[in-house]
Amino acid sequence: MGGSRSPRAACWSALRFAWRSALGHRRGQTLTLIAVSALITACTPFAPVYVGAMHHALVDILLANASVTEKGVTVVSESAEVSSGATEPRNPRELEALVPKDVAAGLDPLLLGRTASVTTIEGEIPPTGPLV
Repeated sequence: MGGSRSPRAACWSALRFAWRSALGHRRGQTLTLIAVSALITACTPFAPVYVGAMHHALVDILLANASVTEKGVTVVSESAEVSSGATEPRNPRELEALVPKDVAAGLDPLLLGRTASVTTIEGEIPPTGPLV
């Protein structure tokens, strides 16, 4: 038995054996696994686009069903008492100037207003509450 051995027989590899075994005996499962892996890899870049579209659709639905007060932007200025004395709230026109122009362009016409809280000290039960 002096035959020569194949040069490939000496370099046995577990990886090569597993690959040939998988292809030989489980060809259908191997091809299915490769196809699913390729599909997942191809779909991965589209996930952020899908999430963005879902968020956009959710905002559209919420805004379509929202009331006017929920859709609006409210800017408030209140008077404050500090050690140097009471400060008056800002004029509504000054607050209007604080809204950025690009934001104001997408809003409905502004509704300006003032509210004052009044407390009287006379009477048995002095009334307290907002004066509009």
